[in-house]
Amino acid sequence: MKQINILTTALFLISTNLISQTTDVVSGLSAPQGLLLNGNELYIAETWGDKISKIDITATKPTVTDVVTGVSHPSLLLLNGNDLYIAGNGENKISKIDITDTTPTATDVVTGLNQPQGMVLNGNDLYIAESWGNKISKIDITDTTPTPTNVVTGLGNPQGMVLNGNDLYIAERNKISKIDITDTTPTAIHVVTASHPNSIILVGNDIYIAEETGDKISKFDITDTTPSTTEVVTGLNYPAGIAIKNNIIYISEPKLTKIVSAQITLSLNENLFTKK
Repeated sequence: MKQINILTTALFLISTNLISQTTDVVSGLSAPQGLLLNGNELYIAETWGDKISKIDITATKPTVTDVVTGVSHPSLLLLNGNDLYIAGNGENKISKIDITDTTPTATDVVTGLNQPQGMVLNGNDLYIAESWGNKISKIDITDTTPTPTNVVTGLGNPQGMVLNGNDLYIAERNKISKIDITDTTPTAIHVVTASHPNSIILVGNDIYIAEETGDKISKFDITDTTPSTTEVVTGLNYPAGIAIKNNIIYISEPKLTKIVSAQITLSLNENLFTKK
């Protein structure tokens, strides 16, 4: 009996250690949401600050630098070469800046959207999650005046998205679903349940999920026949944006006006992906 108790205690301690503890990276932000890593620079969408800022994650005490201001309620970000695409809820549009410019100016890409959130690029096709439109639309970014076309409708408040081959994974109100973008009329298929997921990112075979009302980061393996989520970081406060480099995950907490980080253990496939 004593050996069983020792084994049980050991297993509990091991399982507890699997849940990472967070460290504050930078605070005093204005409702930070979407995060994007470009090398050692972490770009931050400050929703209520109407701006994009950035920090150097290698700095001991990172200093926040404004990249571009006057962007109305930015939410999520996407990088294509030197072009940083910004989903702006305030004016219901996607804009972009050239991050190599000394003083970047945001230019409109497409307007007339319905609360744009997540973005995914497939060739020249930019897929957009229109949260209040309950749909995914797309545009051709090479068009002079892009016109959105519907890809799939009838979704539940879509937020972040990731693309793996032809499978587009979508964070909906209480789940992650997916569609095949090659289908003429795609149908959303339930993948896993999640508590109001916001941002999602793909690292190796794992999709990491910021579960807002679950106050945690979870993940699941897309290669599993019947996927299920496992907890990665708990005890958060309404997590929104996530970014990963090597074995560090960065998480935005809008209500606490800060970015936190945590050490995580990546699988072999994930490590190969991040090193690549």
